[in-house]
Amino acid sequence: MYRLITLFICCTLMIMGCRKNSDGKFAAKLFETKLKQACQEANRLMEIKRAKSGRVGEAMTTEDYVGFMNEIEADQIVQPLIEPSAQFLQSYYEINIYEYLPVGSPKIAQIGALAMRLQQLEDQGQSIDTSAAAYWFVPPVEMVSQANGEMLTNAANPSIFDCALDALGIPAGILLGAAKSYTRAALIKAARKLATRTLGWIGVGIAIYEFGDCMNWW
Repeated sequence: MYRLITLFICCTLMIMGCRKNSDGKFAAKLFETKLKQACQEANRLMEIKRAKSGRVGEAMTTEDYVGFMNEIEADQIVQPLIEPSAQFLQSYYEINIYEYLPVGSPKIAQIGALAMRLQQLEDQGQSIDTSAAAYWFVPPVEMVSQANGEMLTNAANPSIFDCALDALGIPAGILLGAAKSYTRAALIKAARKLATRTLGWIGVGIAIYEFGDCMNWW
């Protein structure tokens, strides 16, 4: 009887684990689909604005793009990502993002995009280096070296640069040897860090656009 009860419990836990893993993968796929749609919508907006301004084919900075998106447009791009992002973080990484960011915050979409990219790196056997977290979500500040006049930046110098992470505000290197627990810890650290930053709808909208550009989604 004892063996039968133990076997029943083990089977139940296995079924629950499989169902949980399936739910997490579904939430991840759903969020990725919506994120691609948002990125492509942001790109369509930017192409229209570039054409109207006569800057088609011209190299532009993040600061240039800020003037190409108003708050209403940014809301239309970012808003559909917020709830799917929260569901993805909860289902796949067991992170209740509302413990770190308020309901409806556009930053939730940014953390969701970050989670999706880290999940991809995790699947490739890589994890993010959190030792440079002090530089996360900090806009680069250019400085001139007094010694040789060389242009410097306040961002860390990553050993391996990832454009998509940088677009979301993580100018950090990637380390080999991934584990889901490492990714989860990095996301919690990122959520806490982002919660202290002033970033509105337009800032997140531009980040989503630049993320899509790095991912070659158009």
